[in-house]
Amino acid sequence: MKSKIMFVNDSVNVLESIKQFLKDETYHFFGFDDPFEALDNGLIYRFTKKPWNDIGLKQAVEMAITHYEISKKRRS
Repeated sequence: MKSKIMFVNDSVNVLESIKQFLKDETYHFFGFDDPFEALDNGLIYRFTKKPWNDIGLKQAVEMAITHYEISKKRRS
């Protein structure tokens, strides 16, 4: 099952860039330009500053997924 990953940025262009950068990864991408709308659909794991480092961004996503999966197992 694909993990879901959410990005929030006030620029739709930045969100599209991130989506394209991550297009070959195995998770569903959700992008929001409204932080309040995003908080209705998910939780914040980490903030990443711009400009981001591509490798660091991918590592942050993988860490978020791992954190979520571990938390999910603990709740079971």
